Amino acid sequence: MVPVVQKAGAAEIETTTSVIARAFADDPVAMWIFGSPELFQKALRILMKDVYLPRGFVTQVENKGASMWLPPGASNDLTLWALLRFISSIVPGAGFDPILRSLKAADRMDSLKPKEPFLYLFAIGVDPSAQGQGLGSLLIKDGLRLADAEGMPAYLESSKRENIPLYERHGFEVVEEARIADDAPQFWPMLRQPRS
Repeated sequence: MVPVVQKAGAAEIETTTSVIARAFADDPVAMWIFGSPELFQKALRILMKDVYLPRGFVTQVENKGASMWLPPGASNDLTLWALLRFISSIVPGAGFDPILRSLKAADRMDSLKPKEPFLYLFAIGVDPSAQGQGLGSLLIKDGLRLADAEGMPAYLESSKRENIPLYERHGFEVVEEARIADDAPQFWPMLRQPRS
């Protein structure tokens, strides 16, 4: 049976964020910011609930893969209430350093985003046990259909060099090589022009 990409809602917050956190367990940038998949998942829960569900969309495939997208013009900023929940969920276990690094990361990444409107792929992940089966490509293609239908570019930041060829197969091109801070790992902003 061919896997099907489905929209995720509030009932899927736990499963989708868990899948992405497991996929990012060895991600250099996510681990530089948060230090552990558990803390990263806490951040993802708040972002999904307060940003990506109300302002964008989240997709999943077979509870083994998930992606989080924002349409052009949608802000990924947390409301004050969500920011307070974010801080209170992270600080007791890890102190303020992950908060400061995540704010620095958001500022740096925002500064590199294209000026033109674009569809933003914030996060995509496939459970390590299901990688290599094409689920990531299914999730990417599903979002890119919207970008192509609207004639808009798509944009992402690859935080692992090994993932760049996957994104390139779907038409993304590296814009530059960047860092959040001098002591942070590299990441690669990537842009894809729409296809007709």
